[in-house]
Amino acid sequence: RMAYSLLQGNLATIRGGGANVRGNSEINKSTVAGNHAELSTGAIVFSDGATQSVAVIAESTISGNTSGGNVSAIAFVSADGRIYNSTITANHETGDDECWGAVFSFGFHMESTVASGNTCTDFLVGGRDIGDLLTGDIHFVTGSHNLIGSSSLATPDDTVVSSAPGLGPLAWNGGPTRTHATSSGSPLIDAGNNLLNRSFDQRGAPFARVRGAAPDIGAFER
Repeated sequence: RMAYSLLQGNLATIRGGGANVRGNSEINKSTVAGNHAELSTGAIVFSDGATQSVAVIAESTISGNTSGGNVSAIAFVSADGRIYNSTITANHETGDDECWGAVFSFGFHMESTVASGNTCTDFLVGGRDIGDLLTGDIHFVTGSHNLIGSSSLATPDDTVVSSAPGLGPLAWNGGPTRTHATSSGSPLIDAGNNLLNRSFDQRGAPFARVRGAAPDIGAFER
């Protein structure tokens, strides 16, 4: 379990630039930024062989990670992926293969999360925020109250589709870790949920999880 932590500036020659995780895991109120994998998955691989572990990311920021091949940020390989109230942006794939996405999975659950503004070198796509192997099989993102820029997986009916989420740069906005502040007029404002019933956003006290009519989408509450 990782909480109120920073995982930054790590390098892997194969996959999982920040970490290669096996077994049940949780990333809570943390920032994973600036990690690089030369082959695949710039930030974190969640993989457990033949078993089906549970990998939870809650109120966290995944930003600025890169891959020299595919998957710029997170891969749920043989793990039940669940993402809540998090921000996934500014990750980049530099490989010459088709874009696999900032988040790679054959299906996972996502609530009140923004996955937008991630890029790759494929000039036909330009970027993919959520991806799979594009085999023709239909895979699904379940959940609600998300904003996604581009996805090759089917997404919930209430998903806000936008490549302009209105996020500031990764910066010290209070709390022990850096976050992307939500800008005035952003479509993220008052458009999320708080299924985990948290009192505070990623930054912790005194930054309330809910200000205004409803929670904002993402790790930061404006």
